[in-house]
Amino acid sequence: MNPYLPPVPGGDFPPPQAQGEGPSQTRCIVWLVLSILSFICGCGILAVIPIALSIVALVKREQEPKLALTLNRFAMGCVIASWVFFLAIVIFQIVVAVSASP
Repeated sequence: MNPYLPPVPGGDFPPPQAQGEGPSQTRCIVWLVLSILSFICGCGILAVIPIALSIVALVKREQEPKLALTLNRFAMGCVIASWVFFLAIVIFQIVVAVSASP
């Protein structure tokens, strides 16, 4: 801020955030926990990506709400894809085990 200019009314405060633009903190934490659970269950690289995206969305939630919303949605898609992939592998292993038994 230039000390030689008169103060601008409301210049010291950030602009108000419109309601509903960014994800809530609870939503970011829920997808962070689900992505950590995906990693623990062995869903692979699709579980590591949403962990990082959820952390960045949680950090950027106040400054850039639209970016945080986009990152949170991408993390949600990765978690869902990793669980679908995990279930497909489990079903495939069950089918192979049943067909290999005499």
